Amino acid sequence: MFIFVHFLAGSLIVSTIAYLVVGRLLGPGIAGLPGRRRQGLFGPPSGTRDADALEFGYCFDVSIRAFFPPYVILYILQYILMPAINHQNRASTFFANLLYLAAGIYWSLITFLGYNALHFLHHTQLLLSPMVAWIIIWLVCTILGINLEMWSINWMFLGVKG
Repeated sequence: MFIFVHFLAGSLIVSTIAYLVVGRLLGPGIAGLPGRRRQGLFGPPSGTRDADALEFGYCFDVSIRAFFPPYVILYILQYILMPAINHQNRASTFFANLLYLAAGIYWSLITFLGYNALHFLHHTQLLLSPMVAWIIIWLVCTILGINLEMWSINWMFLGVKG
């Protein structure tokens, strides 16, 4: 379940979405956002060069590298802390949801760093915007008392069961 579904299928889905979205929205030759990096006097014409195209293999590599911190936090650390955070009280809910917040922020940060290294992508700071969504989800779940660990434990460790 972990290797084929969570790791490989999840990384393939994320990298496919990133390949389609990041390459088209943040790539060269797209005039949608202000403040684009301009080529110098002797730079290539405004069209896209083959060397400046986002590759699927790179997107897959970024998604694999971004998977590792959430794996450590949600599969190893959460498993170790399960006796303390698998309860229906406010403290357990707070700390369990904090693990998910840390995993989401790490994933967003490493994804941003991976695409920010490419000189032909513009406005890669937009890839940090999911951090706001992770914080809002964490706040809402923590205030409402929804323990994300209890909700997702069957899916993560045992597979989806009814």
